[in-house]
Amino acid sequence: MSFSGYLSEIGIHPWVSDIAANSIRYGTPIDRSVADRMSKAFRGFVGGRICAGTVSEAVSRQGYTVSDVGRDCFSVMMNGDVWHICLDILPDKGSAGRTVVLRDGVPSMDGEVSYLPYYAAGMFTCLDPVRRDEFRQRRVEYHWPDTSISGRRRIYRCL
Repeated sequence: MSFSGYLSEIGIHPWVSDIAANSIRYGTPIDRSVADRMSKAFRGFVGGRICAGTVSEAVSRQGYTVSDVGRDCFSVMMNGDVWHICLDILPDKGSAGRTVVLRDGVPSMDGEVSYLPYYAAGMFTCLDPVRRDEFRQRRVEYHWPDTSISGRRRIYRCL
């Protein structure tokens, strides 16, 4: 199951995931309550265990090639570039490619390093310029009231 499917299953409203996805895509500020809600959902998605293995699996489920999975870091190939993804720590100096540190909190940038919340791993396509708009949570379909069903007709006349 994808992270977006999991969000729908546990009842996270699509607007919440849209706010979180836009924050990751464009670096826009995000309310702490939204970030906390998404973080809690991601922890549930990975079975409560945040480690390089579970987080890299969430990234690979989206079709990315993951390599060099270590204790705190792993690498991802995206559009011919290597991305170094680390959990709560900075990688060794001199690593070629883009660096992303996943941690609790809200997205921020510090020079060449992007600091993103853990749930960004479940929305990794948001970071990909080619696949940026692929992350979409299932929408709830709303329909006009069906007054052909007996009993409903009376209720809708009162409204």
